[in-house]
Amino acid sequence: MNLRIDLILESEQRSASLLDLKALKRMGMVIGPAILVVIVLFAILRATQQGRVVANLESKWQTEQPLVAEADKWQTELVKTRDVNNEFEGWRKSRINWHKQIIKLAEITPDDIQLTGFRMSHSMQRGRPVRMFSVTLDGKTSGEDAEAHVQTLLRKLEEQPEITRVQIMDFRADATPDAQRHDRIFRLELTYRERPIE
Repeated sequence: MNLRIDLILESEQRSASLLDLKALKRMGMVIGPAILVVIVLFAILRATQQGRVVANLESKWQTEQPLVAEADKWQTELVKTRDVNNEFEGWRKSRINWHKQIIKLAEITPDDIQLTGFRMSHSMQRGRPVRMFSVTLDGKTSGEDAEAHVQTLLRKLEEQPEITRVQIMDFRADATPDAQRHDRIFRLELTYRERPIE
């Protein structure tokens, strides 16, 4: 018979296991608070750094705020200047090149007609930025076909793409002392296509 007697007290006995719960508890009691202290120190350091960043940004803002105000002022001026420039450009685009119109008028006027007056008028339409142009032509013609000459001019004017309406305002015998029997005077009114200011 084998008899085994254990003379070591239970409190003095050691475990053969690789993990010792008592040792782990002791290490946890030392390492846990150390990790907590490191985390708290890291958070304080980060908060301090963030505070410095905020202070730097506030300082930079204080120095750059007048520049921002100045830039806003110049931006407003730029917008106003562009608006004025766009308006001038709109007026420029909506104008009629009258020298070209007069050259074209000279080209299409029959040889039997003499133009004696050219008056241009300009108006704006209320509520819309639209320019409207009209021209009044005074002229003389002679011969038995005087009315046909005026009708020919009228037809050629109506064919012009920029003219929307041609109206005979007056057609009568020439009452001047040196006028011949078939001499006629006339007045035409030309309405040009509306030209929006864009």
